[in-house]
Amino acid sequence: MMTEKNFEEKREYKRLKTAFFIKFTPISLQEALPGLGCQQGYTFNVSEGGIGLETGDLTASTIKYLNTQDILLDVYIYIPVDQEPIKAVCSVAWFQLQEERADGQQVYFIGLSFRSIVEEDLKKILSYTGWMKFTPKF
Repeated sequence: MMTEKNFEEKREYKRLKTAFFIKFTPISLQEALPGLGCQQGYTFNVSEGGIGLETGDLTASTIKYLNTQDILLDVYIYIPVDQEPIKAVCSVAWFQLQEERADGQQVYFIGLSFRSIVEEDLKKILSYTGWMKFTPKF
């Protein structure tokens, strides 16, 4: 298991801690992925290159596909100021079971790299994230 220090050394972009609601579906360009539906989670960091995603219980099929090399995620990012979600296609950089809570729910962390996102949408995400960083917490 990698330590936080190892993640820092490999990072190409600065990360900003922001929680956006996310819906995602695993997709593949090579084959159909039976038994997979929409999953959900929250970002735990956002950068110009991708996002960190935290999610709860995943289906066995989703876990199987997240562990493969050629999997992509069709991602919808919900920013509070926008009515329409931002769509992106992401590749899975890494995937790990983070912990199992006392209530039995498992927590997974997934590192995602943007493969396709409209430049204006990425700017919107980063702008909102930067704005939130400097907003006073009440």
